[in-house]
Amino acid sequence: MPVFSERKCPRCGKNSIILDEELDELFCSDCGYVITEKYQKSGLAITSDKSSNKNKETSLSQNALNIGSQTMINPRNKDSSGKPISTNLYFTRLRKLENRNKTYSSAEKNLQKAIEEMSKLKDELVLSDTIIDEAVRLYQKIIDRKLTRGYSINAHVGACIYASCKITETPRTMESIANNLGMKKIEIRRSYKMMLKELELKMPLSDPVRFVARIASIAGFGEKTKREAIKMIEQAKKTGIIIGKEPRGIAAGALHVAGFKTEEPISEKTIADASGITVGTLIERSKDFEKISEW
Repeated sequence: MPVFSERKCPRCGKNSIILDEELDELFCSDCGYVITEKYQKSGLAITSDKSSNKNKETSLSQNALNIGSQTMINPRNKDSSGKPISTNLYFTRLRKLENRNKTYSSAEKNLQKAIEEMSKLKDELVLSDTIIDEAVRLYQKIIDRKLTRGYSINAHVGACIYASCKITETPRTMESIANNLGMKKIEIRRSYKMMLKELELKMPLSDPVRFVARIASIAGFGEKTKREAIKMIEQAKKTGIIIGKEPRGIAAGALHVAGFKTEEPISEKTIADASGITVGTLIERSKDFEKISEW
């Protein structure tokens, strides 16, 4: 990849300017800063990149995030060969940027703090890079539309992570996210509702079956009860009785009723706690499955 040896980065001051030939864009390989002027207009000398294979282009992390008029990192989440770049590498780059003695806008500081919190949640909740990438994109939209006022950074972080989990059909509860962020669930729910409205997001309904194994494991149900609960949910789908109802409640209700069928009863409170719902909700969803059994 061509290197501009006579050009210093305006942010870090190092002679590490590289040309991204696909985007026709100059950026610093050391700190990731993107220079807005195009290569054709620069008129600068180019030297060869000292790589082991000169016929192949290499690229540092170029995961995207543009805020306002200033770009912190090259706006692509793929390298020059088209392969996705690890989110972990992106986090490393952001930490490196943050540690530099430079001035950042309030939007940049807000985003950096948000991504640090997402990085922690990634490990604590065992989330994939795909989930974090989607959450970052949602958070950037919140910043772009100036929707941060009146909400804490963590509230928006929790809402973005929760929305990303729903988009990717990953079973994580809002309560577990709130607990790991050390805040009340109601704060995340408030941000989430605002985000759905202002960003006009349409969330897919999660399949209740995806929650059965996780709830069963926490509550202490065996394999036989899990299989029975899944069977009951599939039957309930055909009747339409569970349409529009919260998937975790459906999974919990199915396990509750299935436990009696398999002679493995577990207390309502234990199941409710394991699924992150109230005992009242559990009772209502259990009644749905009891009705089906009577048909």
